[in-house]
Amino acid sequence: MNLELIFNLQQKEAKSILPTVLEKIKDKEGFVAEIQDNAIKGDFTSLYIVSRNKDFFDQGFVNSNDFRLNAISEIIKIIKDEGGDTSFQNQIINYIMQVRENNFLIYVLDNILYKEEYFTAKNIQVFISTLSGEFKASKLDDEQKERLQSVIYKHFINLKAETQESLLRMLEVLKIVDLYKTAALFNTAEGTIRKNLADTVKNYIPYEKGSEAINALNILNADSAVDENSMLIFIIALGKYESGKIISIIKKLKSNDTVYEYAVKMIRELMDERIIDESKFSNALKMVSQ
Repeated sequence: MNLELIFNLQQKEAKSILPTVLEKIKDKEGFVAEIQDNAIKGDFTSLYIVSRNKDFFDQGFVNSNDFRLNAISEIIKIIKDEGGDTSFQNQIINYIMQVRENNFLIYVLDNILYKEEYFTAKNIQVFISTLSGEFKASKLDDEQKERLQSVIYKHFINLKAETQESLLRMLEVLKIVDLYKTAALFNTAEGTIRKNLADTVKNYIPYEKGSEAINALNILNADSAVDENSMLIFIIALGKYESGKIISIIKKLKSNDTVYEYAVKMIRELMDERIIDESKFSNALKMVSQ
């Protein structure tokens, strides 16, 4: 039987559903062993099933994983709450403050994002915002920041807009935005989230570092295919400057027809989407073309 189906059904029942499931399976011991083997390997779905059906599994394994099993069961129970009110938020805050194991909480977030369809958008938003506050207070180490960043970018494009917005805020609050990865998401995304992604790139390029970003992108001397992600960062970085400097930099692009034409094309597209300042860039294009 599909473990995801059991995962889904178990959330809807206060009591263990494994006895009912096992009635329909010939190799009962083999099936229980399969779930436990998956749980030993860290499979979130299997760990949740074990957490709600402890009596069916090896007690040594259950006892040695008591913390993870109880935490997963409790967090799923809280997030599954349909209320989405202040009481729900307080439950999440209180429980996360009890857990205080950053690696485990990142692991839970990773798996909850995989299973977004099982939960209400508002509850996931509250969970993410609460985690953001806890992670900021506890000061994640560099390895944890890298892991959390990887989880967010891995799931982002497949999530609902509300969840995407919450994750963007998490990236900014924790200062773990990756400009290139964010630009890549922008060039893949559709709809209103594109503006939010562009704003994140813009917010993460301080004015004083704009020229550093431009130089680091190595666009001005590009002699191969243009990287659309780098070009987006380049154009947004340009927006930090006054018209005179924008004109000067775009003029330098003319030494490479491919890069120049691509830049002009993207600038026009971004102006049409109102992602960059139309008055500033339209004037710059007009002056450069003269």
